[in-house]
Amino acid sequence: MKKNIWLAGIIFIIIITALFGCGKSKKSTIKLYFANTEKTELKSEERAYDGNIGTDKKFLESLINELLKGPADSPLVRVIPDGTKLLSLDESNGVVTLDFSAEYNTLAPSDELLARHSVAKTLFEIDGINKIKIFVNGVELLGANGDKVGEISKDSLVTTPTQNTTKYETVTLYFSDDAAMFLVPEARTAAVADNSIEKTVITELMKGPTDKSLRSTIPDGTKLLSVETKDGICFVNFSQEFVSKHSGGSAGEYMTVYSIVNSLTELEHIQKVQFLVDGNKLEVFKHMVFNEPFERDASIISK
Repeated sequence: MKKNIWLAGIIFIIIITALFGCGKSKKSTIKLYFANTEKTELKSEERAYDGNIGTDKKFLESLINELLKGPADSPLVRVIPDGTKLLSLDESNGVVTLDFSAEYNTLAPSDELLARHSVAKTLFEIDGINKIKIFVNGVELLGANGDKVGEISKDSLVTTPTQNTTKYETVTLYFSDDAAMFLVPEARTAAVADNSIEKTVITELMKGPTDKSLRSTIPDGTKLLSVETKDGICFVNFSQEFVSKHSGGSAGEYMTVYSIVNSLTELEHIQKVQFLVDGNKLEVFKHMVFNEPFERDASIISK
């Protein structure tokens, strides 16, 4: 009799434990990756989730949406632009394909690399996720060089996304309108050439405008021999093609000179520009006196 009572008690305890145990949801934690305030590296922030963490589509979508909301920890910052939405997400054989809204493409190239790593490192916290692929508004994500990024694997991630990456700056360039009457500004994000923002400005000017209604001002074949700034004066040294291949005309000449001067004086540390040709000052450039530094002329900028 006592034995039966003892067995019944054990069975009762097992049943009660099972019933109450089933009523409790299992808590799991996962790391989400955000940037430090300087945006030089990614740091993790742990989040608790009810239930198991896995490759279920709803869970993956909720995880990315939490990433889009940003960190709860104030020392960290979100690197994906505010307003970006997750349009779709699919997982197949360990590859997660994500499609973000157009806001994602407003990132500067260096920040985009950080954002890409933020998404990848977060998803790679999940067992079974080995690769990701990002689209923006249905178009495959392009890198800073214009090539498709393609699938991103764990092995392709760098320890610090900003380490050994090119620095990018947004510069304002001035190109001539079709009538050679006004200069029109064009903002452009470009890789900083040889750690010289001045060289970057000139190099981008030499590439010409992206707006087909505007005109390039530096003659084809011109080479930039050197550029340096001293005491607020930027010395720009061009090859002789700068003069010999210029199409001529006082209006075109004016556009050429001031497209360079106005572009360079957009930089805070430059007040004037001194032109050199093959290392020498020229008395005149076709029509213009050319041996003194030029100051900015805002009057010819299109309103």
